[in-house]
Amino acid sequence: MGTQDLDRATAPIFFDRTVTKREQSIRKEDAVIDSDLREVRSSKNHLLCKANDETGDVETEGPHKMAYRFNIPIGGSFTVTRGSIISKVTRTATGFIVADRPAA
Repeated sequence: MGTQDLDRATAPIFFDRTVTKREQSIRKEDAVIDSDLREVRSSKNHLLCKANDETGDVETEGPHKMAYRFNIPIGGSFTVTRGSIISKVTRTATGFIVADRPAA
């Protein structure tokens, strides 16, 4: 995974959250839609996830139409690969930000 072009002394430390199907997956039709979730999109306007900026709760759709719900702490991140773009979604103190890069 690549990093953004930031000065290493001031760059925040990120980690990738691994979501296991056994613990975090639910059927899409059983998902409760949280009205506080906002859409987080890539630079190509692809929907990456829905997230609550205040709580860090995230909902995203994975393979086979499974909905995944998890929580990301401040400073945490996860990646979404869609087509030729890899998007790194990072939670900051004020919300979620997206950094895109081309897939190898």
